[in-house]
Formats: sequence, C-alpha cells, structure tokens
Amino acid sequence: MTYEFKKVAELEYNKFITLCVIENDENLSSVFSEDFDAPYDLLKNLAQEDKITEKMNDILFDIFDNIILTSTDFVNMYVKLGGIRLDKEEVKEEPETKLIKPKKEKALPKWYGVQQIKKDIEQQGGEVTMAQRTAIEINNLKNTYMVLNSKIIKMIQQTPNNMELGEKIRDLFWSIGKIEIEKSIIE
Repeated sequence: MTYEFKKVAELEYNKFITLCVIENDENLSSVFSEDFDAPYDLLKNLAQEDKITEKMNDILFDIFDNIILTSTDFVNMYVKLGGIRLDKEEVKEEPETKLIKPKKEKALPKWYGVQQIKKDIEQQGGEVTMAQRTAIEINNLKNTYMVLNSKIIKMIQQTPNNMELGEKIRDLFWSIGKIEIEKSIIE
C-alpha cells in the first residue's frame, strides 16, 4: 500500500536545515541513522559545503518532501531553524492522509488444472498451445503418480513381499528418469 500525503506548506529545500530538523526529532533521527551513522555536525558541515553523497541527498529530499512538508509541526521547526519568515496563511492545516491501494496484478495460479486449461482453450477459440498440452500431460502424470502411490501403500499394508507390482512401478519410474537424463544430454 502507498500513502499520498498533502503538503501543508511550500518551502524551498535546504540540506542543512533538513539535517537540523532530523537531528532535533527523535523519530526522524532514528530513521535517518539507519542509513547514515555519522555525527550530525560532520553531516551539516558537508551539507553546507555541498559535499554530501547523492544517496544522502536523495534520502534528505525524500524526508523533506514526504515528511517535513506534510506536518505543521515539522514545517514550523524547519521555518524556525532556517530563520524563514512565513505568513500564517502560507501554512495550511494538517491535511488528511489518504491511503491509496495499488492495483493488484493477477497472480499466477498455484495450480493449473485441466478445467482451467479447458477454459483457457475455449477462450482462445479452441487452439491449444504447446504449454497447455504440456500442462495436460503433467496433470496426467500427477494422476498416474497418485494412483500408483495409493496402490503401493495398499501393497505394503496387505502383502509386503509382493515384488511383482513394485518392480513394475520401479521400472516405470526408472524409464521416466532415463528419459529425463537423455533429454538433459540432448539440450
């Protein structure tokens, strides 16, 4: 979710004054110090000499634009620390913060079953893509796995020494594995 903030005043951005406001507010200071853990005196000197990094300047501007300008308390502190004169009409009342819900992108399904494939084929006018054919075959393989798995469980429970069905199933999966190995060699 994103938030849209309305500004309470139009002020000119100043790196030095922004750093002073950050330094004087505990919450802003803790947020800022996560990225920059240097003494504020050093940072303010660098700001006055215009020698701060581009990353720091971007973060300072974001704090100025998105936090300081949207709060009357921060605007008043900015004005006071910067020695700026403002008419009371220039500072608006505290605006509402609107919550903007981003549009949800269509998430990929966790399961792409046969019914969904059939619906997609109908929407495409009956033309089946290679990916859809592959998905159908994978679904058939899953179904085969489920049947074989249940048979092997029954076999283990009823006749643990019945090797005939077990060997057939093992041979089947061995041949599938061999096909996969041969495909990887070809690719």
